[in-house]
Amino acid sequence: MSASPLFTVKEVLSAACAVHRINGGFVKAADVTPNNNKIANSQFLYNHFLGTHDKKSGTNKRQLVEIKASDEVMADEITDYLKGLSFKAMERDLTDFETNVLKLVTADEVGKDKIGIAASLPKVYSNKQAADVWSEREGALSAVSEYVGTQGKRGNLTITVENIRYIASVGPKLYCGSVDGKHIVKFFSNDVESKVGDTITIGAYVKSHGISKYHYGKETMVNRIKVIK
Repeated sequence: MSASPLFTVKEVLSAACAVHRINGGFVKAADVTPNNNKIANSQFLYNHFLGTHDKKSGTNKRQLVEIKASDEVMADEITDYLKGLSFKAMERDLTDFETNVLKLVTADEVGKDKIGIAASLPKVYSNKQAADVWSEREGALSAVSEYVGTQGKRGNLTITVENIRYIASVGPKLYCGSVDGKHIVKFFSNDVESKVGDTITIGAYVKSHGISKYHYGKETMVNRIKVIK
């Protein structure tokens, strides 16, 4: 039995960046249906490196994606950035996924079992960059943030959406925003369609006022969200 093929991390991540560019972002296998004509990023990578089975010839035919110089540059940026997880490990325990990512980007070669993780890394990189930007912004807001609304009461708030992230352990997306460019407001929702940078007016119930254990500033948590405009 022949050994499983190995590929350099650079070529795998360059191809992952090319697929991310061609696919217009990250498409999960779960998002693919017979009716939407989507191809998961991981499947693109499998086809590129391992091919698809040709029943007539009994062989695998590779379906190569075009890798541009910009994809190779992005691959290097992703590698350098995600190697920084080693420093995070000094501050806290890494998640299982982060540990696997760190093992991948610090390796020289990887096998087919790592292709699925590699396919997601351009998206992971993008998300972590956005989180870094918000962390810096949130730190600045924390110095001036005051509570908004009346705790235990419902009211209208006009919020600029500053960050949106999905928290797997919770389910809904966490929306982080500011009122008047100063006061931090957060809420969970899967029904709000607004993007980062949008300013929206919502009707909401003020669930709590509290001091964040992350940025040590005042923040307001709301729920029972209804977008007014």
